[in-house]
Order: sequence, then C-alpha cells, then structure tokens
Amino acid sequence: MTETGEPTGHIAALDGLRGLAIVLVVVHHFTSRPTTGLAIDDAFYRVTEMGWVGVNLFFVLSGFLITGILLDGKAAGNPLRHFYARRALRILPLYYGALALAVLVQPHLQPTDAQAVPRLVTHQGWLWAHASNLLMARSQMWGFLPGWAVHAWSLAIEEQFYVVWPVLVLMLSSARLRLVCVTFLVAAPLVRLAAWSIDPNPIATYVLLPYRADGLAMGACLAVAARDRLQWRVVKQLAPHVRWWAGGALLLLVVARPPLYETDWLMQVVGFSVLAALFGACLVEAADATPGTLVHRILTGRSLRAFGRYSYGMYILHLAVGLALAKHGLTAGLIPRVLGSDIPGTLVVIAVCTAASFAAAWLTWHCWERPFLSLKRYVPYA
Repeated sequence: MTETGEPTGHIAALDGLRGLAIVLVVVHHFTSRPTTGLAIDDAFYRVTEMGWVGVNLFFVLSGFLITGILLDGKAAGNPLRHFYARRALRILPLYYGALALAVLVQPHLQPTDAQAVPRLVTHQGWLWAHASNLLMARSQMWGFLPGWAVHAWSLAIEEQFYVVWPVLVLMLSSARLRLVCVTFLVAAPLVRLAAWSIDPNPIATYVLLPYRADGLAMGACLAVAARDRLQWRVVKQLAPHVRWWAGGALLLLVVARPPLYETDWLMQVVGFSVLAALFGACLVEAADATPGTLVHRILTGRSLRAFGRYSYGMYILHLAVGLALAKHGLTAGLIPRVLGSDIPGTLVVIAVCTAASFAAAWLTWHCWERPFLSLKRYVPYA
C-alpha cells in the first residue's frame, strides 16, 4: 500500500485470495457424484460442485495483477518485451514440460477412454498453441481431450488475454482504458445472451475469451482505479455494498437453479457478471484489509498463502495427480460409509489428492520452474 492508501506492489492478502481460488477448484474436481441417494450426500455434492467459481476468481485476480504490472511498467518506461519475457518464464516451462511429459507417457498408459490417446496425438497442436478452448468449443464436448487436459481451456484464455491486453494498455490513457474495461463489462453478458439466443453452445460460452471478458475486465478496471487516490477511495466505499448485492443475487441463482452448474443458461448469461462483481468487491476488501482483522489474518495465514504461491503448479498438475491416484484405487468407496454416507470417503479423497497436488507443485517449482524464473534477472523491471 502507498502512503495514500492505494494498493501497489505485492499484496500479501491477494496470495491468500489466490489460494482460496485453487482450493475451490481442486475440491470441485476431486468430488465425485454420490450414488447413495442420501439427501445429505446430494447436498454436499451441490455445494462442492460450485467450486468451479474459483476459475472466475482467478480471472478477476489475473486482470487486476497483470494490468497493474503493465500500468506500472508503462509509467516506468519498461519495454513491453520485458513483460512478455517474464510472463513466458513464469507460465511456459511448467505448462510445456507437463504437456511434453503427457504426450510421451500417455500413449503407454491404458486410459479408460480408448479414444483418448488418438485424440491427444491428433489434436495436441491445439494444446501446444494454447488454443484448446477453441477445440473444446468446436467439439462441444468437455471430455474431448483426456481428463488431465480438460482444464487447459482457462490457461488458453489467459494466454490469449496476454496477446491482446498489453497492447491496449500501452496505447490507451488510463481514462480510455477504464472506458474499455466498462465496455467489456457491459458487452460480455450481452454477447452471451446473443449466443444463447442464436446458437446455444454452453461449452463455447464457458471457454471462449469474448464470453469471459467481464471477469478479466473487472480486475483490470480495479487496477486502473488502484493507481488513482480518489478513484480508489470511491471503489473502497462501494465494495461492501457491491459484495452484499452480488452475494444476494448469487444466492437467488443458487435457489432458482441448483446446483449452480457452469453450463446453465441463466448462470452463463447473468451469473458470470454477478461473480465478476462479487469477486471484484472481495478483491478490493482483501487489498484494503486492515492488519489484525479477521479477513486479513485469514488471507495472510500461512496455509492459504502457501496454496496461493503454488496455485499455478497445482492447477496444471492436480487433474493428472487425481487421475493417477484414482487409477491406483483411491476413490470414495475405498473408505467405509458412515451411516450410509460417502461424505467421509469423499473428504479423504479431497484431502489426499489436494496434498499430493500441493506436493507435486512444490516439487516442480523447486526442481523445474525455479531455474527458469531466475532468468528474469536478465529482463528486469525498472
């Protein structure tokens, strides 16, 4: 924080917010649909199923942090190539390393889907080009690619965002950049509504950048405001009200369309914008949290910050880790049911898979990513 209260530089609480996002995602992916027929199991699944919203939180955080880096770099006169070089060193080694390993190893495994390997070999170019979201939209299938690669769509959105957004930040003044952000915030739900009205394709509406622009734009707009004392003061005053209103709207959506599936038309048309507003407000309150308060203590706690630090590695690796453990027998059915419920077994699966994913991310960060990250010293920011 600056002396005037605007958030700049590294904000510890945002590490915790990133950690919360990855926890939501892994819980969502490591929870299986119950087969017991118990109401309590169904209710538990409905709650954990909503963990997909963690990706929306990642988008808001990414828009805020990346735009902030670009604005600060622009003010300091940093070349744009330094931004791209540093992003490449952060993102590409683990992604391409994991993809290369998968392409080499996957053909020698025996996947449950006999078509998974041929599809991977045939369509791997889409993954190498960070365009798997385009492939998924075209195929209109979640499972078109092997299970460990399904989540690459969000990484593709991020990379596509990196191609377009830095140029706009460099070209536009802060006032015009803010106007562009507001335009995206308004246009995104209208574009999603038009897509549903003309040719419904819920997969495309979920995985393509134009339809998800409001989350990134919300974070970007807040980054612009964070570099102006008056604007940030207004944003801080509005944030609690926005959080309550957006939280209320989200609750109405949960009640009206349980269990808040990501491919539901109302969730996609309206809900994505509600989530962008809610997580934007949460970001502001996290960045402005007073040390010692409950929110600040939670978000700067060691556990959430550790998850946040290794969130990228966890996101890349967690599905592969979960599938490997499941292949070796780790399922909810491995644990005896308690009063007929699978919840204890599911909690064990979530805990073991999350811990294993964290360990894999920690190991790859220290053994693989760190040497690449050390090269950032050759492309420093002023």
